[in-house]
Amino acid sequence: MGRNSFNLAMHAALGRAVKTGTAMGVGALVVLLDGGFLSLPASFLTRLGMDRVSVLTKSVSHMDKRIKVLHSLRSGPLLPARDSV
Repeated sequence: MGRNSFNLAMHAALGRAVKTGTAMGVGALVVLLDGGFLSLPASFLTRLGMDRVSVLTKSVSHMDKRIKVLHSLRSGPLLPARDSV
């Protein structure tokens, strides 16, 4: 296990911990506000929303990279025309 993979694992673990802590905090806040069983869907939807934002952010980043590649292909050198036989 190299240092780079350790850093990636720590980054992933920290992200999961933040998501879990935030969802637990929202659930606890709803309970403290006398929400009762509404804390379960509140914490679930909080976690789901954070995951959705993460996936959409990665998708937009991926699409931006692909668009840059397409623009570089379009602005690249033109191929010479083939002679008709």
